Amino acid sequence: EQLNQPEAHLYQIDVQSDEEVINGFEQIGKDVGNIDGVYHSIAFANMEDLRGRFSETSREGFLLAQDISSYSLTIVAHEAKKLMPEGGSIVATTYLGGEFAVQNYNVMGVAKASLEANVKYLALDLGPDNIRVNAISAGPIRSLSAKGVGGFNTILKEIEERAP
Repeated sequence: EQLNQPEAHLYQIDVQSDEEVINGFEQIGKDVGNIDGVYHSIAFANMEDLRGRFSETSREGFLLAQDISSYSLTIVAHEAKKLMPEGGSIVATTYLGGEFAVQNYNVMGVAKASLEANVKYLALDLGPDNIRVNAISAGPIRSLSAKGVGGFNTILKEIEERAP
């Protein structure tokens, strides 16, 4: 199947700015019209809030991780809905650390738990508009974000040895 768009479009949007998200989706609408889906793979936490003791997480660091990693899905879904009059799909990326406490994942685990709750409530809210909202949880993979998780290489090696 061939896309009916002759070229790809790339948009850089700061999800911490409501104005940028709103303007970004308005531009997407102007450039391509309606969309069928959105893939949300956005997360961030300060390095110092991923390591050490979770109870020492700063308020600023906690809120930053929530804002970028979880709340961003809410505003992205709100704006994307405007471009999905026939319905569509929104998919977010999560990780096991949102369900279980994982050493050195700290504030990001709490943000992923929030993201997973966010997905459920958005699914309930947007379902009547024929917009599905789901999260996928892949195993650990090498990524820029993974570099911030202490002991990640050990975790990855252990998974590679255990998984088929």
